[in-house]
Amino acid sequence: MAMEMTQFFVAAQSDDARVRNGAERSLVQFQEHHHFLLSLSFELANDHKPLESRQLAGILLKNSLSKQWIALNTVIKSQIKDLLLTTLASSASHTAAQVIAKVASIEISLKQWPQLVKSLLSNLSRQDSPNPLKQATLETLGYVFEEVSPEDLVQDNEESNYVFRAVVCGANRSQTSPELVLASINALLKALDYAHTKLEKRLHPHFC
Repeated sequence: MAMEMTQFFVAAQSDDARVRNGAERSLVQFQEHHHFLLSLSFELANDHKPLESRQLAGILLKNSLSKQWIALNTVIKSQIKDLLLTTLASSASHTAAQVIAKVASIEISLKQWPQLVKSLLSNLSRQDSPNPLKQATLETLGYVFEEVSPEDLVQDNEESNYVFRAVVCGANRSQTSPELVLASINALLKALDYAHTKLEKRLHPHFC
């Protein structure tokens, strides 16, 4: 199925309308498959697949979550979330960031995926994390800030301090990567509601 999906994703972007329409019909049929969302996640996470195929798989995954996510069993959900977090270290990180935020918008309000914030903070704090991974993580946080209410995102005040501090420190002028600084600033702009809520609870004054 994996190879077929890749072929159909590539064909779905063909300039030939007949090829494109045939691929789209096949993808619609695949949506009835029991492990459809998991298969999309594997496609998105696979560095050996064409980037355009991975991106389309991610878009389809994101658009399918609202209707299908709740019905998935816990094991498959965990597999998908692990694959998404792993994909942040790849060339398909932009798409993965959007899908992670969509999953977060469904789960966090239900008190699920409590380890998401810790996983993202770990990417930012580890000394061996490459700048592209940090950049992708900040982009993910920005999308999460947009999708999830501040009250739901972080319940623990100390952890909320770390989240906001990580975003602020990424924009520090001492950073050597302009891309990382830009990602931090974009995340910070998307975090204004979050920041307002948490500042009302007196964030620690020393961010960096």
